[in-house]
Amino acid sequence: MNVLRNKIVISTRPKGKSEELAQLLDKQGATLLELPMIEIKAASNIEFSKEELEQVNWLVFTSLNGVRYFFQFIEEKKWTIANDCKVISIGKRTTKELARYGIEPFYENKGNTSFELIGQLCDIFTEEEQRTILLPTGTLAPDRLSEALSEYGKSLRLNVYQTVMPDAFDAKIIEQVEKNIYDIIVFTSPSGITFFKQKFQQTLALESLPICCIGEVTAQAALKNGFNPKMIAPMASLEGIFQAINNYFTQQQE
Repeated sequence: MNVLRNKIVISTRPKGKSEELAQLLDKQGATLLELPMIEIKAASNIEFSKEELEQVNWLVFTSLNGVRYFFQFIEEKKWTIANDCKVISIGKRTTKELARYGIEPFYENKGNTSFELIGQLCDIFTEEEQRTILLPTGTLAPDRLSEALSEYGKSLRLNVYQTVMPDAFDAKIIEQVEKNIYDIIVFTSPSGITFFKQKFQQTLALESLPICCIGEVTAQAALKNGFNPKMIAPMASLEGIFQAINNYFTQQQE
């Protein structure tokens, strides 16, 4: 039995970032609708000098957005990173984005979160050296990784992008959410949770919504904001979300 046939899944990821999940669902007869609750933009007024960049001998990227907006920033300045600068990457998507700039990571963490990388740092930084470690990230990212990196050298956090709520929403999909004409809402970041709450807390009972979270970090943010996640993806990826949704509806049929 195809448990996903005719199901409607609403994704709150940024516009155009749910193609993989849409394809997986479409193969099972389900429909994905995009209701972006976050928008990614370059950070404004970045305070970082060429002299500081020249001191950096390690770069840590946690997302493709970190890669994209970091290189956008330094290319606008006509700066370059040192040839011997070592790069750490989290996840295959981040590594794929680095390849667009001709960079192969010194180390790729196969997981998809900074929390998974923290446990590997002692295995990465094995040699004695003077390290200046730069972490290009977003304005809403937690400080935990930056603080962990500081145990291995001078840790610099550089906010190269910002996460904001979109200025406009699809009125038809808003109406579907408010009239409960859907089956699952997908969240892949704490900021998506925060902005959804701002948008709907006056019209919806958040604790009763059928939501799926990409991982424990997003799930914990959901709980803190009054949601009650029905599903948590076993892997912090779109494929993991698909598995969680499929498993949920399979269990509902048993």
